Amino acid sequence: MFLNLDNKKLVITYSDEYPILPPEIQNKIDEKWSEIVKESHTLWNGDIACVEDIKIEDNYITLSCRKTTYSHYLYQEKIGLPKEYECRVLTAGALFETNDNYYVLGELDKSTPNPTMIQMPGGNIDKSDIEEGHIDCLKTIIRELKEEVNIDLNDEKLVKEYALNGFYNAEEGFQPEVEVFAKAKLKIDKDELEKHFNNYYESLLKDNHYIEIRKLHFLHKTNCIDELEKLKNPKRPYLEQLLKFNNSNKL
Repeated sequence: MFLNLDNKKLVITYSDEYPILPPEIQNKIDEKWSEIVKESHTLWNGDIACVEDIKIEDNYITLSCRKTTYSHYLYQEKIGLPKEYECRVLTAGALFETNDNYYVLGELDKSTPNPTMIQMPGGNIDKSDIEEGHIDCLKTIIRELKEEVNIDLNDEKLVKEYALNGFYNAEEGFQPEVEVFAKAKLKIDKDELEKHFNNYYESLLKDNHYIEIRKLHFLHKTNCIDELEKLKNPKRPYLEQLLKFNNSNKL
């Protein structure tokens, strides 16, 4: 399900309490996490936001979240869990549009749990995005974009405008998830953005920093769905709906 946020207020509450999982399930999660970190020593089993309830009204979308562990989410994504113990992770990101009409997607690095996956730049909720029991997804997006692609949404030299504009709830499929989207119009073109990102990527390599996105993919607005389908990489399930939505809605 994909919804336009233009005429709705998004309210996200957060409980700072872990879910209580049966010991046999928690043991399986811990065992799988031990396997994963042997392959990627850069992963950290931090807290993420898990959506427990969604209410959609005329003028509001209200999400009720609580914290859980990244290992809980990865087990859900890799193995799957019964519905009563599932982790419906909340993430937030942005779809860039260059000034020469290209949409921009990221390809995850081979060191991540989902190597070569195509997705929006963005990521999980952090403690710094939570204030007085409420989550601010714009804070998440601004922080993640700076970390992943070195774009500051408040940099007037690079960004023309941005706003939250989309909400996706994966009600079916192996990995339940909720995505909050922003769209950002850039003042630079495809080639300038690619150069900007490649310079940043090289600096991360040089300084031996963790890399999440290793490559940008540019899809022209006029045939973005066809170009997405041509990519052989694994893809996040929301991407086709996201591109169609942004092609039919102006920021």
